[in-house]
Amino acid sequence: MDILDKFIAQAKENVRAGYYEGAKAENVKRSSLKEKLTGGKFCLICEIKHASPAGEYEMRGIDVGQAAGEFLECGADAISVVVEPRIFKGDLGNVAIAKKTGLPVLFKDFVLDERQVQAAAASGADCMLLVMRVLEREKLDVRKFIARAHSLGLEVLLECYDEGEMKRALQTDADIVGINNRDLQTLKVDLRRTQKIMEKFPNIAKPLVSESGVRGKEDVQFLRETGASGILVGTAIWTAQDLKKKILELKGATAAKTEAVGGSKDAGAPGEKIGCMASSSGRFGKFGGTYVSELLVPVLQELEKAFEDAKKDGKFNKQLSHYLSKYAGRPTPLYFAGNLSEKLGMRIYLKREDLLHTGAHKINNAIGQALLAKYMGKKRVIAETGAGQHGVATATAAALLGLQCDVYMGSEDAKRQKLNVYRMEMLGANVRIVEAGSRTLKDAVNEALRDYATNFADTHYILGSALGPHPYPSIVAHFQSVIGKEAREQILTDEGRLPDCLLACVGGGSNAIGLFGAFLQDEGVKMVGVEAAGEGVQTGKHAARISGDAKLGVLHGTLTYVLENADGQIRETHSVSAGLDYPAIGPQHAHLYALKRAQYVCVEDKEALEAFHLLARMEGIIPALESAHAIAYLPKLAKELREGALAAEAALGEGGLDGGARTALGASGLGGVGSTTKGAGKMPVVIVNLSGRGDKDVQHVAQMEGEKI
Repeated sequence: MDILDKFIAQAKENVRAGYYEGAKAENVKRSSLKEKLTGGKFCLICEIKHASPAGEYEMRGIDVGQAAGEFLECGADAISVVVEPRIFKGDLGNVAIAKKTGLPVLFKDFVLDERQVQAAAASGADCMLLVMRVLEREKLDVRKFIARAHSLGLEVLLECYDEGEMKRALQTDADIVGINNRDLQTLKVDLRRTQKIMEKFPNIAKPLVSESGVRGKEDVQFLRETGASGILVGTAIWTAQDLKKKILELKGATAAKTEAVGGSKDAGAPGEKIGCMASSSGRFGKFGGTYVSELLVPVLQELEKAFEDAKKDGKFNKQLSHYLSKYAGRPTPLYFAGNLSEKLGMRIYLKREDLLHTGAHKINNAIGQALLAKYMGKKRVIAETGAGQHGVATATAAALLGLQCDVYMGSEDAKRQKLNVYRMEMLGANVRIVEAGSRTLKDAVNEALRDYATNFADTHYILGSALGPHPYPSIVAHFQSVIGKEAREQILTDEGRLPDCLLACVGGGSNAIGLFGAFLQDEGVKMVGVEAAGEGVQTGKHAARISGDAKLGVLHGTLTYVLENADGQIRETHSVSAGLDYPAIGPQHAHLYALKRAQYVCVEDKEALEAFHLLARMEGIIPALESAHAIAYLPKLAKELREGALAAEAALGEGGLDGGARTALGASGLGGVGSTTKGAGKMPVVIVNLSGRGDKDVQHVAQMEGEKI
């Protein structure tokens, strides 16, 4: 007996017990779910479900009326009500409660008896779910059940699981067809099921709903692009910390634009989606790929499969969420830097990743990949580190999860970051000092890749930035995406609108892509990555790739922009910040630059050091030298935004702005310097990702400044 057999047996018992005989609703006014799904927009069906069959949650004491009202308030297009009383803890009376919203209501159960169809109609539902696999396993006539539902004024959503079922479903009179991404025999979820079936049936005339497995914005956008008419979501809503925020996130994604912004000869195909996840070929436009030895190809393919499976594994995601919130310290605050804002004439918010356990954003990815290592059965993890933040984070995650850990670090960086070397060793990691090449981050990556190629059978390489061969850029972006998702919700709460600009330092680019990801489809949000200009781009002693003189090339398994010398060899780089001292940029950033979706600038060492002191003195926050590069660009950004606002105002006519135009400009946040009260709407709103704290850099800065004295 499999899980579906248990569901069927319980359904029969519910019928025998007379559960469905009490259904009753008065003065029912029907609404059409089919019309909603064929109205030209991608629909969100939110589900009232008291328990998950996979054991992800069980809710008691749900105020169904309040929940249904919040569904309506947040823009849901319909409500699904699971009425099964034993396994799912449902109640027939919840249908009538949901109907009070005026939204179409779907009656959801394992239907195999005509009395259940009668109960669906009597309860006031507008549409009922029939599961093809249940009816066929019980050798029941699907058409007969559909006809009976229609005779009682009900629409029918006929759920399928594979291509054969879909073919038969399309030959019936069902009003709507559905694809369940959850295997009812194993309860495993795979969103690609919808994609695969839709590829086989590209011209389905009936509206189609994709059911189960949606966790966030990226999943919504993925399913929308398959051609589905809508999605049905339950577990993601009920396991969220804030139900309304989760619905708003999902609803916002149903309406998001997915076409590429700008475009250039380097951009992908017309209309290509901008995203942090690589295409099936492992590329972002022309960038990315897997430029590695044949030995590593199957290893990376295994990693990609494990990553895709883990993303859809409820237990894995539950563990990740637990460690991020209870151990690492998420969510991190979005802090309004009032003093700095007043000085620069912008509303500046700092995303406080520096407050995380270990002092930087690196712990997000380290925990995620350490869990992935255990998911794959690996006993050992390795990592590279520059500033030491990723090394400390990896050593921490390894200690937490009982994994052997080796960290590669260039001797030049180890000299600058002695304290972090000691921290890693204290956490049980073996710190392997690299003397080759420039003895910095690039060389640490080289050695880590060599180790991985030799010991992949029992070892997972926790690459720390959004670089390297596919699937690493996608893996790192996924685990860092929590930064942007939180920041988006927080700024909407604090300001009531999206920011005008996002600002983050960029070495490989993990903290920046983590922030940018949630805003990629919001064309009005400017994105700026700040690279390290070192002693000045003109001196050659820098790490400015896009904002400097990088060329298209391959480094560490990926095609991107790389700093090379006249002979085509990798150049030595320089930055006061070890974390930015890298000669290439992650492929997602190269792609965003090619699409003109993001801007990349650079800041010199001396400017970063000034900003290091500025933030400490004005806000009482000592930033990492990496983050200080982003802070250093704020005065220039303020000037750019101010000039842009003046140009926009001038373009509207010499006579000044009329009332409507002035209101629109003010709402955009670019109406010049004004009040710094919450929601003022007159000043540009900027989010800076404070990716790490400066404890690690204080001694290094003190020594440099002492030498000057």
